Amino acid sequence: MLQFPEEYRFCFGILDHRYDIEKMSAGATLVDAIMLGVIHETNAVNRIDS
Repeated sequence: MLQFPEEYRFCFGILDHRYDIEKMSAGATLVDAIMLGVIHETNAVNRIDS
């Protein structure tokens, strides 16, 4: 989780490079960022299993 002045960012795992920050889920609040991260991760798993 990262906090910026205008938004929060969240991802699972470890960032390898500063450019990975753009790939993180972003939200106006911490809860929004986490929820979007969970939704993004769940959709990725569902696509692999299908």
